[in-house]
Amino acid sequence: MGARPNLCFEWRGFRNPHPSGWRLSKERLEEEYQKGNVVIRPDGNLERRKYLDDYEGIPVDDFWGDIPRLTDGNERSGYPTQKPLALYERIILASSNPGDLVLDPFAGCATTPVAAERLGRQWVGMDIWDGAIDEVRRRMADSRQLLTDANPQIVYATIPPERTDGNDDGPEVPDLALRPQRQPEHWERLSHAEMRDILASAQANGDSVVCAGCGIQLPVRYMELDHREPRKDGGQNVITNRILLCGPCNGAKSANLTLSGLVRHNRRLGFEVDRGLAELAAIRARDAAQRCRDTIR
Repeated sequence: MGARPNLCFEWRGFRNPHPSGWRLSKERLEEEYQKGNVVIRPDGNLERRKYLDDYEGIPVDDFWGDIPRLTDGNERSGYPTQKPLALYERIILASSNPGDLVLDPFAGCATTPVAAERLGRQWVGMDIWDGAIDEVRRRMADSRQLLTDANPQIVYATIPPERTDGNDDGPEVPDLALRPQRQPEHWERLSHAEMRDILASAQANGDSVVCAGCGIQLPVRYMELDHREPRKDGGQNVITNRILLCGPCNGAKSANLTLSGLVRHNRRLGFEVDRGLAELAAIRARDAAQRCRDTIR
């Protein structure tokens, strides 16, 4: 930066020795001094200060590392899945307004009710543990001085409330209508061992079993049961969605790839051993699964 004569001046007995002078005009420098942003330290040097209140900061993202983990202090109740109260308060503040209703269907350690009560929200907590109501009352009493209502009314019920919509599958609550639960057929309830035996027989080639991902032939003990379609993509845990893979293929597929995606992955990286055998094993496994579906009732 070159010389700037207009910014080379003396201010309160100080002169910037640099040829470019001060970064601020004399009037602006005095203004920052009056605000406390520029101070003269006891040692006679100048200091530029920045205050958090003057900056908006950076919005939080999906990693919240500023909330401490629970320790063995006053907040921990001994419930194994308990989360910090500050975490729940942030979630409630970000997703509701004062007076809104907050629901926690797993409220055993009472963190959600306490956080909601402290923030002026209504709340409903449910838990299968009979001691949950005692924990709610205890933690409410411990936090009484921080609650918006020092004596909150807690209604405890063990009988589910009656529906007020008459179980009508109407436009208001179409997804809440009760529907009879379909009982799975026997072929849908096959154990892992049963599915493994059926698929091992279908994918067998002599004394070995063919991996449907790469075509390698190995003893059955080295084969692992996996899904054709990952569970996260809606794949079901039934034999029609099952296949036997070798260990490396099962690891490469993990929970992300479909069977066809695994085959393309192996082909691209040159990991195929026998493409024809792999395709035949997949077809025979699918046919065996469909026979089970059609014959086991």
